[in-house]
Amino acid sequence: MRCNVAVIAKHVSVSADGSLSLIDTYNARHEIKFPSEVRGINLALGFFFETADYGHLVNLSIRIVEPDGGELVTLSAKPIRFEPPYPRRPSAFYQALSVNVVFPKEGTYMFDVRVDGMQLAEVPLYVGRLPPV
Repeated sequence: MRCNVAVIAKHVSVSADGSLSLIDTYNARHEIKFPSEVRGINLALGFFFETADYGHLVNLSIRIVEPDGGELVTLSAKPIRFEPPYPRRPSAFYQALSVNVVFPKEGTYMFDVRVDGMQLAEVPLYVGRLPPV
């Protein structure tokens, strides 16, 4: 299994047919003060499954890592078992997640995407003060 999409966007959705829709991807945001509570950070993830991956339970987790390397929080999903829509062919699986985060200080935070403990992607997000006008 590989992660072929990992981005933060203003809007993320997965349609009934499994296709992924993204609007306005970004990797920086500006806040007035710290700590800063941000509601609705939308993370889009796409996983590419090989036929050997079918039928196995996998554990998806996302660690949000602070600028100094400390762990801010870890989010864990229920185990996922991927069954292919077309047997003997590789397939993709897309996931849209929305999280609320309190960022304690300015800096670059990493969204560390792991499956069964193995890192598949990192998504950086710089959170800083509004620039002076």
